[in-house]
Amino acid sequence: MTNMNKILAGLMVAQLALVVGVKLRNTDQAMQMKTVTVLEGLDPAQVDKLAIWGPPKRGDGPAQESVVLAKVNGAWTIDGADGFPADDAKVKDLLDRLKALTSRTVVLEGPKYHDKLEVSPEKFQRKVVITAGGKDRTLYVGTSPSFKNTHVRLDGSDQVLLVNEFGPNDLGSRAWHWVDRKFLDIPADDVWAIQIQNAQGSLQLEKDPATKAWAVLGLTEPLNTATVEDLVRKARTLNLETPAGKTSKPEYGLDAPLATVTLTTGTSTVAGAPPPTTEKVVVQVGKKLDAENQYFVKTSKSDYVVRVAAWGLDPLVTKGMKDLIKKD
Repeated sequence: MTNMNKILAGLMVAQLALVVGVKLRNTDQAMQMKTVTVLEGLDPAQVDKLAIWGPPKRGDGPAQESVVLAKVNGAWTIDGADGFPADDAKVKDLLDRLKALTSRTVVLEGPKYHDKLEVSPEKFQRKVVITAGGKDRTLYVGTSPSFKNTHVRLDGSDQVLLVNEFGPNDLGSRAWHWVDRKFLDIPADDVWAIQIQNAQGSLQLEKDPATKAWAVLGLTEPLNTATVEDLVRKARTLNLETPAGKTSKPEYGLDAPLATVTLTTGTSTVAGAPPPTTEKVVVQVGKKLDAENQYFVKTSKSDYVVRVAAWGLDPLVTKGMKDLIKKD
């Protein structure tokens, strides 16, 4: 190759690189835009319902989760649960974040890859329906292409936007994300006796005020203290999964509970002495929902029936006197 040909070839390569560079810059500019508000005009004070769905069921996978939050007399509640209170601060924080949601990047202008980015009606990470003034606005929240970045799309628009510092984890799709989960939480020091009635019979546990050690009435064999302490812990603390409502329906199984737990509680004012006064707290464990692995539960401390994870209640339903004997 002559020197002239080498020079001409070099100029051609440089020109090609320049053209490609210009095209890439133009493409980048086409994907960028001025900052826009995703939910333009959203006024959190006017929102009176917020529905959140998790990913649709796929094949033999888990069922789709969902929760609907409704404002009743100015306070947020779990819809369909007779006004069970939601955590106002959590809901208001989410609405403020939705109002402030902005984007500077358009990822797509058409519908071709909505499924791939999981922002379509058939495939999404979260679907959020915001109701204000009788009008619904639906936001699909999809995949995360990078840390703290998420694809979103407003229903009615083919445009997919990229947002920062927001994603599916900010949109809990189960009721327990939006309530105080501690349905029953009695301090360990305030529990002095527990009676458990289930299919195995009746268990009576009592605590020594001086030593704080638990005893099981009628048990003469050595005590399995770990099992007893686990029973006490599960009897005094219940974390709800879903509120069912105030009406005790037949399908809850509370007319013939699988277990009835009666706790004697009170605050001692003298070290080593029982409390001057006590009260009874009754916990009824109703029907077990096998598919969800949960029980219906009612306590004398609340007007509501709730659902509680089975792992926290199975021992109260299944344990008998023989299970409290220390094994050699």
